[in-house]
Amino acid sequence: MKYRFSFLIVFVFFLIFNTNSQLFSQIDTLQQARINYQANKFKYLLEMLDKYSLDTFDINDVVDKAYLKLFQSVNPQSLYFNKQEYTDIEAKNKGKTEGIGLELSLLNDTITIYKVIQSSPADSIGLLVGDKILFIDGQNIVKSTIQQANLLFQKPIGTKVNLIVKRYSPESNLKEFSLEIREFISESVLAAFIIPDSKIGYFQINYFTKHTDEELSEKLNTLDKQGMQEILIDLRGNQGGIIESVTNCLFNFFERNTKIVEIKSNLPDLDSVIYSPKDGKFTNNKLIVLIDKNSASSSEIFAGAVQDNDRGIVIGEQSYGKGSIQRIWKMPDSSGFRITVAEYLTPSGRPIHKNIDTSQIITLDPVAQLSLSQKEQDEILNKIKSFGVTGSFPTYLSKNKRVIIGAGGILPDVFVQNDTLTLLTRVMLQKAIILEFVDIYLKDRKPEITKIYQSDFRLFASNYEINDNVLARLKQYSYSKNVWNESYYLIDKEYLRNYLRALMAYLIWQDNGFKCAMIINDRVIQKGIDTFNNYSIILQTK
Repeated sequence: MKYRFSFLIVFVFFLIFNTNSQLFSQIDTLQQARINYQANKFKYLLEMLDKYSLDTFDINDVVDKAYLKLFQSVNPQSLYFNKQEYTDIEAKNKGKTEGIGLELSLLNDTITIYKVIQSSPADSIGLLVGDKILFIDGQNIVKSTIQQANLLFQKPIGTKVNLIVKRYSPESNLKEFSLEIREFISESVLAAFIIPDSKIGYFQINYFTKHTDEELSEKLNTLDKQGMQEILIDLRGNQGGIIESVTNCLFNFFERNTKIVEIKSNLPDLDSVIYSPKDGKFTNNKLIVLIDKNSASSSEIFAGAVQDNDRGIVIGEQSYGKGSIQRIWKMPDSSGFRITVAEYLTPSGRPIHKNIDTSQIITLDPVAQLSLSQKEQDEILNKIKSFGVTGSFPTYLSKNKRVIIGAGGILPDVFVQNDTLTLLTRVMLQKAIILEFVDIYLKDRKPEITKIYQSDFRLFASNYEINDNVLARLKQYSYSKNVWNESYYLIDKEYLRNYLRALMAYLIWQDNGFKCAMIINDRVIQKGIDTFNNYSIILQTK
């Protein structure tokens, strides 16, 4: 009887399993039938449009738009990419760019080189910021737009491009250059230097590419040899990138076996937890991370790991709140698509994705209300109000038991925004009036400046004076463009004074020079510098 009962259990299990298998098989077959029907329907609709539509249309363009709508209707972060878009995404993630390595600006109707990317074809043959491009492959581009000029550079890899440029020099002569379109690595750590009159290493990362971790490690080691003690990582405007890159960057700052990020999905194969594999070289340096509303995805992983582990202090604005992970597929025709397959959580288990209640009522979740004293709840609610966000928020605990608010994105430990510029300054920047003025101003001064300061942009940022006479000349120049407002000028006067110096530094030393000179105008960086003095108090390590 015992064996019959056992057999009965096995038999029933087999029947249930077999029945479920058949059911799942039927469901799969039914779903496949639906897919086949809709695919055939889509094909039929295209054929009917092609045959009967009065309006002519590009079938590839129509289908690309339809595919994009298809993916976005399922998830806003899931996307379809046409061939060019997929090529651009792939290149961005690899940290590689195809072209000659120039960024252009239109100054006084002349295409002017605004940036020469390091290690690019343009850099290797000696093109300089400030060079005026007059001819591209024999075609006169004076009074052309930037878009028209860039189109002339869009050629296959290996193609030669010939330029004739005018360079400001004592001779002020024309120079001819021949360069080849090729693929090159573009830097993602745009600036790295020790802030003047400090031992703070400043690093600006604009995107996490395949090469960012190598770049950051190299620059960390360079500044370490120069006496760096504290570290300030600027992730404002950083919209993400490759997760392996950001985790490799983080390994520099954490001890072995520190939890960095957790990945959760509906597919167990994609679930994982990433820990630092060894002690990082910079685990003992004080660390501050800057974020803003445009810091997203991988930059939020960085800030979240630092905050949850009490490894450093996060300063700025609430970040974007993109905590989803997308997998990218490439199609045979070189188009592609990405599908949201998972989400990441910070080490404390905090979701980053913004899907919180956006009501006007600010409350903490019941667990927080039970576990925290009324005084602690009041302090947290006041902090939330100061950030200007609303909703019902769960709370989490950092490694040192600090309360961290889960409000979607990363809420900084110290909230600060940059000053808002007046309409006058915004218009002058938009119309490149300040850039045109500095371009003219540097014409006769650049040789002397480079002779005095050589490569020391930090000394230039600290010592070069922009006096009131220079500001008066800027006023006159802007007035000649029919742009001026004296009241707004008086409000932004000191900002403009320093911005002129910073723009000069950019046109001579590029990103390092500009960022170093702009520090005095940057409230967020200044707050970061000051916060190193209260570092232990904020992290509750004393």
